[in-house]
Amino acid sequence: MIFDELTKENCVFFLILSILSFASFLILLFFAFTKKPTWQLVSLSISPLVMYYVYLLLYSMCVSSL
Repeated sequence: MIFDELTKENCVFFLILSILSFASFLILLFFAFTKKPTWQLVSLSISPLVMYYVYLLLYSMCVSSL
């Protein structure tokens, strides 16, 4: 049960994480442009974009390997 093989349905986890990280990127980007943009807020908004790319890459690897 714990060490069973994964199925394609388990790959949806990475897809959900990528959607959430992209949504957080858009929210942070919105706040960066509605308020006075600081370098701290702009650099903070780059992190969810990198997370989005990593999760999307993991999702693609998971789907193609199963």
